[in-house]
Parts: sequence; C-alpha cells; structure tokens
Amino acid sequence: MIRSTDPRLPSEGRRRLAEAEDDLAVSLGQLRARREEQEDIVATISRFEDLDDLWEREGQSLMQSRRSLLEARLILADKLIEEAEARAAVDEARLRLARAEVLLRYALAAPDLEPVRAEIASLVRERDRRVAASERAKTELGRATDRLWRDYATAASRGGRRANALWLE
Repeated sequence: MIRSTDPRLPSEGRRRLAEAEDDLAVSLGQLRARREEQEDIVATISRFEDLDDLWEREGQSLMQSRRSLLEARLILADKLIEEAEARAAVDEARLRLARAEVLLRYALAAPDLEPVRAEIASLVRERDRRVAASERAKTELGRATDRLWRDYATAASRGGRRANALWLE
C-alpha cells in the first residue's frame, strides 16, 4: 500500500495522498467525538431516571418533556454517529482512489479505477441519506425542546420548586 511518505513519489503525489489521509483522520476523529457525545447522553438519561421518585403527579408533564428531550438527543446522537460512519467510509474510499490514481499517474501500477469510483458514488448516496436522517432528527429535537420550554413556563407560572428540579442532572 502506497503512503504519503513513499520516497518514490514526487511532492505533488505525496501531497495528494497526505490530504486524503488527513480527511480520513478528521472523519475518524469526528466519529469518536460523536460516540463520546452519545455516551454522555446515555449517562444523563440514567441519572435523570433516578429523579423519577422525587416527582409527584403535578410535575410529571415537565419531567416527561425533559425525558422526551433526552430521548430526542439520543436519537440525534445515533443519527450523527451513522452520518459520521458514512463520512468516514466515503473518505476511506477516496483515499483508496487517491492511492490508485497516484500509482497510475507515476506508473508504479495499473489499478482499475472504475470499481473504486462506483463504490464512492454509492457511499456518497448513502452518506446523503444519513445526512437527511440527521436533519430530521435535529428537527424533532427542536420540537422536543419547544415542548420542554412550554411545560417549563407552565410549571414556573404555577410557582413552587418543581420547575427548578428540571436542571438537576
């Protein structure tokens, strides 16, 4: 496998491969970050469930809205992970294409580029589907946030301390 550090390559070829390698590294870093965000949300949901016993019937609407918000955040986190995985797959395929093109350009090998290009096209379509799913999840998160604020305003207007418990985590 040819790498950006291969001494047989001129600087242009090394630069092309280095850019593709960097793109993949960024995508994989984003994927790791998305997974960490998901773990944080799961931990928050777990802590939140411990508060259920503290609430009487009057505060249930607000707590249900908070629970719905956390669930929407978790769904969005799942969709963003799927999107990051798709982006990484595209970047990995693009790196393979860049390697093949560099090998071909500098007469180091004669790989067939069409299968890799077809794979990239398929991966890009899948990535676009996952981006659209993430956008739908963001919209639903916005709706859940609006519901939470409506319920919070209602609870706060009634007075009492229940509205303040919303912020406990």
